[in-house]
Amino acid sequence: MSEFCACNSTLKNTGTPDKQRVVESGSLLIAVPIKANDGTFNAINSTDVIDEAYVQAKINEADESKRWYPIGTFKNQEDVRADPITETFTDGSSGLTQQGVRTYTGWLLNYAPVYLETLESFKCQKFGLYVVDSCGGLTGSISKDRTKLLPTRVNEKMWNPTYTKGTPTVFAKVQLVFEFDQLERDKDLRVISDSEIDVDLLKIQGLLPLNAAITSPSTTGFVAKLTVDFDVFLEGEKEVVPAWVLADFALQNKTTNSAITITSVTEAPEGTYTFVIPAQSASDVLELTNVRTSSQKPGFFLEQEISIP
Repeated sequence: MSEFCACNSTLKNTGTPDKQRVVESGSLLIAVPIKANDGTFNAINSTDVIDEAYVQAKINEADESKRWYPIGTFKNQEDVRADPITETFTDGSSGLTQQGVRTYTGWLLNYAPVYLETLESFKCQKFGLYVVDSCGGLTGSISKDRTKLLPTRVNEKMWNPTYTKGTPTVFAKVQLVFEFDQLERDKDLRVISDSEIDVDLLKIQGLLPLNAAITSPSTTGFVAKLTVDFDVFLEGEKEVVPAWVLADFALQNKTTNSAITITSVTEAPEGTYTFVIPAQSASDVLELTNVRTSSQKPGFFLEQEISIP
């Protein structure tokens, strides 16, 4: 009975407004860690303004434990709850003992097999999902104090992405099947409608991983060729990342735990950058990252160590 009846519960009034916010299956999913490393729970506050700047700040959050990870857009999605579990007694009567599991299934068309590595990384994390419907509305679970919209928790042990190869008649696809956490209740779902969101959530993208091939490292500089680190094997076929400027990069001396002010950055040829820096010590280890600004479209993630000889 504890599955269905709260302690000291009373009947609720049954009136409804003329227009209700219904919940639809998700075309796009936004994965979010349940709890950040600082111990706080990730949530959307009732006072937050969800616009382009807000969403980009979440996607580009430096703290990975507070970041939004968009996944999608899905086809043939299904989001259904199974029948409840019941017990039947000798007199022929029955009673509900537990709600059925809610399962989501969806297809990502024409994705490379390497995307499985991305999705499988969530199997080892405690995370939840904001679900974006086909109209761009966002669904989550309301907090107990009713001031926050929480990501709906997922049973990470049942998070199961698989890959289907393409044929002349079938698209290549990643199929994602998972269960929501059994403690989640459908009655707690709440929707922020698309009319209250000043950004098209169906078009957002997660950060794209980059690789920096480092050559000519010295105490006063190095050369870095930036490429998209995804599904291409041959180095010469990898997509280069052009037209970045000094303000797009950040450099840290990990040995001394101090920031380095880059003197200059010159691009030549396209996607290859020559860095000039103040003199560092031999054997120091540096880390090159990108300053994740809205000018970088799509968003990128760069984190490359450089060992000074």
